[in-house]
Amino acid sequence: MTLQIKTIALYARDGRVRTLNFRPGHVNVITGASGRGKSALISILEYCLGRSEFKVPEGPITESVAWYAVIYRLGEMELLVAKPAPGGGASTQSEVYMDMAVSVRLPALQDLKPNSNDAALVLYLTRATGIAPNISVVEEGQTRDQVQATFKHARFYLFQDQSTIANPNILFHRQGEDFMPLAIRDTLPYFLGVYGRERVNVLAELRTARRELKAAEQRLREEQRLASKDSGRARSLLAEAAQAALVAPTGLAVTDDAVLTTLRKVANWQPRHLLNGDGGGKLDALQLQLRQARMRLDRANSQVQSTEAFLVEGDAYSHEAKSQRDRLASVGLFKGEDAKNCPLCESPLKVLPPSVSVMNSALMRLDADLAKVLRDRPHLDEHLEKLRAERDGAREALRKLEEDLTALVREEEEAARIADETARAARVVGRVSLYLESAEVRGEEGVLRADVEHWRRRVQELEGQINSEEEQERLQSALSWLASRMTRWAEELELEFSGQPYRLELGRLTVVADRDGRPVLMGQRMGGGENYLGCHLIALLALHSFFIKNGRPVPGFLVLDQPTQVYFPPERYAQMEGRAEELPDEDRLAVKRLYDFLLRICSELAPGLQIIVLDHAYLDTEEFKETLVEAPWRGDRALIPKGWPGT
Repeated sequence: MTLQIKTIALYARDGRVRTLNFRPGHVNVITGASGRGKSALISILEYCLGRSEFKVPEGPITESVAWYAVIYRLGEMELLVAKPAPGGGASTQSEVYMDMAVSVRLPALQDLKPNSNDAALVLYLTRATGIAPNISVVEEGQTRDQVQATFKHARFYLFQDQSTIANPNILFHRQGEDFMPLAIRDTLPYFLGVYGRERVNVLAELRTARRELKAAEQRLREEQRLASKDSGRARSLLAEAAQAALVAPTGLAVTDDAVLTTLRKVANWQPRHLLNGDGGGKLDALQLQLRQARMRLDRANSQVQSTEAFLVEGDAYSHEAKSQRDRLASVGLFKGEDAKNCPLCESPLKVLPPSVSVMNSALMRLDADLAKVLRDRPHLDEHLEKLRAERDGAREALRKLEEDLTALVREEEEAARIADETARAARVVGRVSLYLESAEVRGEEGVLRADVEHWRRRVQELEGQINSEEEQERLQSALSWLASRMTRWAEELELEFSGQPYRLELGRLTVVADRDGRPVLMGQRMGGGENYLGCHLIALLALHSFFIKNGRPVPGFLVLDQPTQVYFPPERYAQMEGRAEELPDEDRLAVKRLYDFLLRICSELAPGLQIIVLDHAYLDTEEFKETLVEAPWRGDRALIPKGWPGT
């Protein structure tokens, strides 16, 4: 579906709207002095075609415009695309307002609210212009990914800005940016019709078939490798099994079959049960019992020691009491109650002794105490023996618990050793099992070969359907068609090598003139700016002619910025203000020839092609005046009207 430009609209921050109306299917010229905003129109158009980067130059435009809008003619419908200026000094902005109708009216500034984004806009334009699913061809061995052409790739053929249109080294829009040449080379064949719709499905099947073929070949190589190295690997595994005590070293097999038989037995190995499945729990319980037994023994020792100490103290008391009693027994020597003389020598006593009655009372108390001690001693001895027996029992119980604990620790150590041996054996068994699973493929080499052959035939079949030779023939046919137009138009524009074949060199993205069988590239010894300009025009117009005649999904417009700059050097333009009639005859005729050429090509391709020219030149002819969108932008006339905010 053809896409052309109907209206460009700029919204001032105060709500005023500046519109430029274009005629689809015709040459539209905006001419005027430098610095009036003509070149910014390319950035505005591309911005409203889904490019998020904002390339409008800083100045009156960015200071006064709040929204940028374009009404496109899309078949029988009209599509309005509007985008706000980036805010906060940003260099990108992806929000979009879209509206579509048979006849779209520009909304008021306050009604412009984003309802989509650039990604959705590009997807919509890709489908609306008829760009079908496609995949580019990438030569075998190339590292870059395959590319699918979208509307973004069609923009390469819509614009020729001031720095490109006469550039000897760059032919297409944005060709000088990183990775863009690859994108152009990869997608231009699609826009030339080299690839059909069915190619996408075939390529998808081909990728699957190639993946399956690669996997089948890998399986076959692995089987062959296993077959060649099988014996050594099996014997190595058998030696590992012997080291892990899975087989006896003296019983290692000799023949390959015997090795496999032994390995199958190894694969059936089962781990030994641990000696104590609950060793940890028993150990904890036993340690608790051991602590309790030690506490009982400590109590028994304390009781025995206390009883023994009590008996020792009792014996000491008895001995002392007996001595005291023996001393008091001498009271019988006294006669009478009061003894004033010594009973032995009858001499008077200097210190009178206690009365006889008092001493007799003390003697009686000592006799009673001694009798009681002697009476309790057998019971105490019996109690002490009982305590000693309990202590010996606690000591024996502690000894048995310590023996049990030592045995349990040894048992746990043995279980850990067995667990380590089991784990090592299990690793060997795992490798043996993996090997045996791989070895089961033995004898299936024929099946694997058949699988490889099947996918190889499928790949060849699909490659035949793609038929890259046929595609190359289509591409060469398209390039030959372009070359015939370019050669004829080079003569019409009187380029340097008129009469020699001109062609588009897709590999280097340039124009070549074949002079006497020797190629002359556009950027190499082809002459001055007029020839570079001519090469750009004949290449881009030939492409658009091909797109239109073959119904290819490329928008039907081309914007040319300052095509006559090669005839108006800055010092000359300042004096003539773009009036071509003041040019030397040769240059004036060249400018007229250029515009006549554009008018004729556009007429031949009408209504499929719209050409928009942003230029300095002004021709005082009726044909040129009919192409003007507005009066020349001189004096107060410019893209941004005088009096707008920011101007």
